[in-house]
Amino acid sequence: MIAIIPARGGSKGLADKNVKDLLGKPMIAYTIEAAVKSKNISEVIVSTDDQEIANIAVEAGAKCPFLRPKELASDNAMAVDNYIYTIERLNTEYGYKIDSFVVLQPTSPLRSVEDIDAAISLFLDKNADSVVSYVEESHPVTWHKHIDEYGRFENIFEDILANRQDNRKSYYPNGAIMVFKYDLVKSKQYYSADSYAYIMPKSRSVDIDYKRPGGGFDPGMTAFVIGRTVNRDLEFDSILTKFDLIFHQHFIYNTLIHKISGISFNEFLHKISETNVKHLNEHFYPQSWFLIDQEYSDLFFVEEFNTSVYAQYTLQVENRDKFQAILQEKGIPTAVHYPILLNDQPAISGDSGEMPVAASLAQRVVSLPMHPFMTREDVERIAKVINNV
Repeated sequence: MIAIIPARGGSKGLADKNVKDLLGKPMIAYTIEAAVKSKNISEVIVSTDDQEIANIAVEAGAKCPFLRPKELASDNAMAVDNYIYTIERLNTEYGYKIDSFVVLQPTSPLRSVEDIDAAISLFLDKNADSVVSYVEESHPVTWHKHIDEYGRFENIFEDILANRQDNRKSYYPNGAIMVFKYDLVKSKQYYSADSYAYIMPKSRSVDIDYKRPGGGFDPGMTAFVIGRTVNRDLEFDSILTKFDLIFHQHFIYNTLIHKISGISFNEFLHKISETNVKHLNEHFYPQSWFLIDQEYSDLFFVEEFNTSVYAQYTLQVENRDKFQAILQEKGIPTAVHYPILLNDQPAISGDSGEMPVAASLAQRVVSLPMHPFMTREDVERIAKVINNV
């Protein structure tokens, strides 16, 4: 079976999203690499209108035998029309005989090779017309409403009051995996009576497709960049209110990211309400952790196929600015943990006296890339650059 990775060059939501740098390589490369590793995929074809994307795709291990026409890469173009165009050209001009294929969106980099193989296996076992990846809704679909131009509600479904637990679970497509028989797509349909869902967890259903207000990637991307796997069995020193989190943002930010889940601070705030987080300690410490609503518990877990990884790898250097500049030129990101001393944080400033050793270290420490997706080649390349600084 072939994989088609659609990657147009003119994204409006997040410009150049398909080739945005993620941990030293373009975002599309993660999808290509997963597809190449799949035992069920024989070839990986990238469909794009952009020569830069085509070059990057080929370098990452895919094929791009032709560019699609601009009219199939516009904001108004239908994805199904591009699939038909791509397969017809492959069949008629390049000698392919494609009767089924899998679509992998490059904006779903958390989708694993295990997900791809499981979805294709389900397609083959069921002799399905299609298999599409879905994820469970956080709230019942019957709660959804239209809102008119005056801000008033308009019902989509019959308005019946019921507890969330009394509603059937509902799911929505996460865009990560779509396996089709070509005959179904050629009829411009994605579903039939012989279509099945491949269910994915929220933690691997991140769709990177827009910018966060104020700039930067979708907050969900942080889960990918920092590392999404965290042990469920956390021990809580204290539990904080949303106010505490906001007031002491800089004081606890790094601890939060390190221990909890790798999601961004702002995203974490959105997932917390005053009703499910209670304040236990007026004078909390940076070791404090948080009790999260059960609804979000699937964010905090370790995949069976993953192993532990250190949170950071920190060096001491004498000329940190120069050191960071040299690594930046080589495409190696760095970070400083922690630029503000604990005794200078608003929560305890003025109460703890001077800390000369910590102050000295704060000027010299620098952290190197450290995440679950690093390869041995990445490590050796970074080590070689540092040894030559």
